[in-house]
Amino acid sequence: MKDSGGGVVDRAVPRPDAGCHCPAGQGWLLGRCAPTRELNQCVPLCDPGKPASCSKGMLCDRWAAAPFCYSAAAVPACVPGPGMGFPPETLRISPTSGIAGKAVNLSITGGSFYIGALHWLVSVGDIKLNQVKQPNNCELRVTFVPLKPGVYPVLTGYGSKPQLLAGFFTASGGAAPPKWIQPGFPCSAGDQCASPKPYACACRLGRCRCK
Repeated sequence: MKDSGGGVVDRAVPRPDAGCHCPAGQGWLLGRCAPTRELNQCVPLCDPGKPASCSKGMLCDRWAAAPFCYSAAAVPACVPGPGMGFPPETLRISPTSGIAGKAVNLSITGGSFYIGALHWLVSVGDIKLNQVKQPNNCELRVTFVPLKPGVYPVLTGYGSKPQLLAGFFTASGGAAPPKWIQPGFPCSAGDQCASPKPYACACRLGRCRCK
Protein backbone atom coordinates (compact mmCIF):
# COMPACT_ATOMS: atom_id res chain seq x y z
CA MET A 1 0.00 0.00 0.00
CA LYS A 2 1.27 3.50 -0.89
CA ASP A 3 0.79 6.80 0.91
CA SER A 4 -0.01 10.08 -0.85
CA GLY A 5 3.70 10.84 -1.18
CA GLY A 6 4.53 7.52 -2.83
CA GLY A 7 5.97 5.91 0.31
CA VAL A 8 5.14 2.47 1.59
CA VAL A 9 2.72 2.60 4.51
CA ASP A 10 4.15 0.38 7.25
CA ARG A 11 1.29 0.40 9.68
CA ALA A 12 -0.05 -2.84 11.09
CA VAL A 13 -3.02 -4.22 9.18
CA PRO A 14 -4.31 -7.24 11.14
CA ARG A 15 -5.63 -10.01 8.89
CA PRO A 16 -6.66 -13.56 9.77
CA ASP A 17 -4.52 -14.92 6.94
CA ALA A 18 -1.37 -12.92 7.70
CA GLY A 19 0.36 -15.94 9.22
CA CYS A 20 1.92 -13.98 12.07
CA HIS A 21 1.86 -16.40 14.98
CA CYS A 22 4.60 -15.37 17.40
CA PRO A 23 7.15 -17.65 19.09
CA ALA A 24 6.63 -18.61 22.72
CA GLY A 25 7.29 -15.65 25.02
CA GLN A 26 6.61 -13.03 22.35
CA GLY A 27 3.56 -11.05 21.29
CA TRP A 28 2.27 -9.31 18.16
CA LEU A 29 2.73 -5.58 18.77
CA LEU A 30 -0.45 -3.60 18.12
CA GLY A 31 -0.09 -0.80 20.66
CA ARG A 32 -0.93 2.53 19.08
CA CYS A 33 2.01 4.23 20.81
CA ALA A 34 4.51 1.66 19.61
CA PRO A 35 7.46 2.96 17.54
CA THR A 36 6.34 2.85 13.93
CA ARG A 37 9.22 0.71 12.76
CA GLU A 38 8.27 -1.99 15.27
CA LEU A 39 4.76 -2.46 13.93
CA ASN A 40 4.24 -5.81 12.18
CA GLN A 41 6.80 -7.45 14.45
CA CYS A 42 6.79 -9.90 17.33
CA VAL A 43 8.22 -8.40 20.53
CA PRO A 44 9.32 -9.82 23.91
CA LEU A 45 6.61 -10.06 26.54
CA CYS A 46 7.13 -8.83 30.09
CA ASP A 47 5.75 -8.83 33.64
CA PRO A 48 4.09 -5.51 34.69
CA GLY A 49 5.01 -6.31 38.31
CA LYS A 50 8.72 -6.60 37.49
CA PRO A 51 10.23 -3.38 36.03
CA ALA A 52 13.50 -5.20 35.32
CA SER A 53 11.72 -7.49 32.84
CA CYS A 54 12.31 -4.80 30.18
CA SER A 55 15.66 -3.41 29.07
CA LYS A 56 16.87 0.09 29.95
CA GLY A 57 14.73 2.86 28.46
CA MET A 58 11.75 0.52 28.02
CA LEU A 59 8.60 0.09 30.08
CA CYS A 60 6.27 -2.87 30.44
CA ASP A 61 2.97 -1.76 28.88
CA ARG A 62 0.16 -4.02 29.98
CA TRP A 63 -1.85 -3.45 26.78
CA ALA A 64 0.95 -3.29 24.21
CA ALA A 65 0.70 -6.59 22.37
CA ALA A 66 -1.69 -9.30 21.24
CA PRO A 67 -0.66 -12.97 20.92
CA PHE A 68 -1.67 -13.16 17.24
CA CYS A 69 -2.24 -10.56 14.52
CA TYR A 70 -5.98 -11.21 14.52
CA SER A 71 -6.47 -11.38 18.30
CA ALA A 72 -7.88 -8.58 20.45
CA ALA A 73 -6.55 -10.18 23.66
CA ALA A 74 -3.87 -7.74 24.84
CA VAL A 75 -0.81 -8.97 26.70
CA PRO A 76 2.07 -7.03 28.33
CA ALA A 77 5.08 -6.14 26.16
CA CYS A 78 8.06 -3.79 26.38
CA VAL A 79 7.66 -0.36 24.75
CA PRO A 80 9.81 2.81 24.89
CA GLY A 81 9.53 4.62 28.22
CA PRO A 82 8.18 8.15 28.70
CA GLY A 83 11.42 9.80 27.72
CA MET A 84 11.83 12.72 25.38
CA GLY A 85 13.60 10.83 22.63
CA PHE A 86 12.71 8.05 20.20
CA PRO A 87 14.55 5.32 18.36
CA PRO A 88 15.75 6.63 14.96
CA GLU A 89 13.33 6.73 12.02
CA THR A 90 10.18 5.99 14.04
CA LEU A 91 8.25 9.26 13.83
CA ARG A 92 5.71 9.88 11.04
CA ILE A 93 3.94 12.94 9.65
CA SER A 94 0.56 13.15 7.93
CA PRO A 95 -0.08 14.60 5.43
CA THR A 96 3.30 14.66 3.70
CA SER A 97 2.36 17.24 1.05
CA GLY A 98 0.08 20.21 0.37
CA ILE A 99 -0.28 23.46 -1.52
CA ALA A 100 1.83 26.53 -0.75
CA GLY A 101 -0.16 29.32 0.90
CA LYS A 102 -2.84 26.95 2.23
CA ALA A 103 -3.15 26.05 5.92
CA VAL A 104 -2.09 22.52 6.84
CA ASN A 105 -3.27 20.46 9.82
CA LEU A 106 -0.26 18.25 10.48
CA SER A 107 -0.17 15.18 12.70
CA ILE A 108 2.99 13.61 14.16
CA THR A 109 2.79 10.02 15.40
CA GLY A 110 5.05 7.02 15.89
CA GLY A 111 5.88 7.00 19.59
CA SER A 112 4.71 7.80 23.09
CA PHE A 113 4.91 11.56 23.67
CA TYR A 114 5.64 12.25 27.32
CA ILE A 115 3.17 14.60 29.03
CA GLY A 116 4.78 16.55 31.86
CA ALA A 117 5.47 20.05 33.16
CA LEU A 118 7.00 21.21 29.88
CA HIS A 119 5.54 20.89 26.38
CA TRP A 120 6.49 19.72 22.91
CA LEU A 121 7.82 22.10 20.28
CA VAL A 122 7.59 21.63 16.52
CA SER A 123 9.37 23.36 13.66
CA VAL A 124 8.40 23.13 10.00
CA GLY A 125 11.34 24.49 8.04
CA ASP A 126 11.94 27.96 9.50
CA ILE A 127 8.45 28.08 11.02
CA LYS A 128 8.58 27.66 14.82
CA LEU A 129 5.35 26.34 16.34
CA ASN A 130 5.07 26.57 20.12
CA GLN A 131 1.33 25.97 20.34
CA VAL A 132 1.27 22.20 19.88
CA LYS A 133 -1.96 20.30 20.49
CA GLN A 134 -1.50 17.00 22.27
CA PRO A 135 -4.84 15.16 22.23
CA ASN A 136 -3.20 12.09 23.81
CA ASN A 137 0.29 10.76 24.43
CA CYS A 138 0.42 9.15 20.98
CA GLU A 139 0.03 12.20 18.76
CA LEU A 140 1.05 15.84 18.27
CA ARG A 141 -0.97 18.22 16.07
CA VAL A 142 0.05 21.57 14.61
CA THR A 143 -1.38 23.98 12.07
CA PHE A 144 0.89 26.01 9.80
CA VAL A 145 0.94 27.75 6.43
CA PRO A 146 3.85 27.00 4.03
CA LEU A 147 4.36 30.42 2.49
CA LYS A 148 6.18 29.23 -0.64
CA PRO A 149 6.78 25.99 -2.57
CA GLY A 150 9.55 23.81 -1.22
CA VAL A 151 10.43 20.92 1.06
CA TYR A 152 10.06 21.60 4.79
CA PRO A 153 11.82 19.38 7.36
CA VAL A 154 9.50 18.71 10.31
CA LEU A 155 11.26 18.43 13.67
CA THR A 156 10.01 18.11 17.22
CA GLY A 157 11.42 18.14 20.75
CA TYR A 158 10.30 18.23 24.36
CA GLY A 159 10.80 21.51 26.20
CA SER A 160 13.82 22.48 24.13
CA LYS A 161 14.91 23.14 20.57
CA PRO A 162 13.18 20.76 18.12
CA GLN A 163 15.81 18.26 17.01
CA LEU A 164 14.00 14.98 16.28
CA LEU A 165 13.31 14.55 12.57
CA ALA A 166 9.72 13.43 11.95
CA GLY A 167 9.63 13.73 8.15
CA PHE A 168 9.57 16.11 5.19
CA PHE A 169 6.54 18.12 4.11
CA THR A 170 6.39 19.17 0.44
CA ALA A 171 4.52 22.37 -0.46
CA SER A 172 3.80 22.79 -4.15
CA GLY A 173 2.10 25.29 -6.41
CA GLY A 174 -0.49 22.69 -7.32
CA ALA A 175 1.78 20.14 -9.00
CA ALA A 176 1.81 16.50 -7.92
CA PRO A 177 4.21 15.85 -4.98
CA PRO A 178 7.43 13.94 -5.71
CA LYS A 179 7.14 10.17 -5.43
CA TRP A 180 9.80 9.65 -2.80
CA ILE A 181 9.84 7.73 0.46
CA GLN A 182 9.78 9.36 3.89
CA PRO A 183 12.48 8.75 6.54
CA GLY A 184 12.08 5.43 8.32
CA PHE A 185 9.77 3.84 5.76
CA PRO A 186 10.66 0.52 4.11
CA CYS A 187 12.58 0.74 0.83
CA SER A 188 14.47 -1.35 -1.69
CA ALA A 189 17.54 -0.72 -3.79
CA GLY A 190 16.73 1.87 -6.43
CA ASP A 191 13.95 3.55 -4.44
CA GLN A 192 14.21 7.32 -4.04
CA CYS A 193 14.29 8.49 -0.43
CA ALA A 194 13.30 12.07 0.43
CA SER A 195 16.65 13.86 0.75
CA PRO A 196 16.39 17.67 0.75
CA LYS A 197 19.52 19.62 1.68
CA PRO A 198 21.17 19.66 4.16
CA TYR A 199 19.93 16.11 4.80
CA ALA A 200 21.55 13.13 3.13
CA CYS A 201 19.02 10.29 3.05
CA ALA A 202 19.34 6.93 1.33
CA CYS A 203 17.98 3.38 1.49
CA ARG A 204 20.10 1.56 4.06
CA LEU A 205 19.27 -1.85 5.55
CA GLY A 206 15.75 -1.77 4.12
CA ARG A 207 14.70 1.69 5.34
CA CYS A 208 15.20 5.29 4.28
CA ARG A 209 17.69 6.73 6.76
CA CYS A 210 18.95 10.31 7.03
CA LYS A 211 22.18 11.88 8.22
